Amino acid sequence: PWRNRFDIVFSNAVFHWIPDQETLLNAVYRVLKPQGKLVCEFGARFNILRIREAFRTALERRGLPYTTRFYFPSAEEYGSVLEQAGFRLETMKEFDRPTPLKDGPDGLRNWANQFFREDLKNLHEEQRIQIFKEMENSLKDELWDGSQWVADYRRIRVTAAR
Repeated sequence: PWRNRFDIVFSNAVFHWIPDQETLLNAVYRVLKPQGKLVCEFGARFNILRIREAFRTALERRGLPYTTRFYFPSAEEYGSVLEQAGFRLETMKEFDRPTPLKDGPDGLRNWANQFFREDLKNLHEEQRIQIFKEMENSLKDELWDGSQWVADYRRIRVTAAR
């Protein structure tokens, strides 16, 4: 119900979870005061690409479909989305941000269990374990540094004005 209420809307690692960016940005625009700022960072094009591909491959080997639920745009694409919502882009940066996953050898499976929860919810525990093992085997050379998993994050950081 708020209109022209806030000077800044800040978001970290949320926008990629929201597929309807038009509704999201219209709401953010509405709550900002004139000249208000949107400051956000979220997953960019190719974010966790290796992990998503390993997960997709493991599901497909079992005859299960995978369609990403996430919105990972390029900086150019997101600039257009912001402009369509009425924002004036001030800064935008797209960059790699390798991210260590906590829990040592269990880090990738713990992270995947959370991130892909919707895709895994109807599978038996043994199926999930096998999928995680397959992912770990296929990603070990690229994302395991000897003591921890390092996720292949790619980010967009934005500052835009109403």
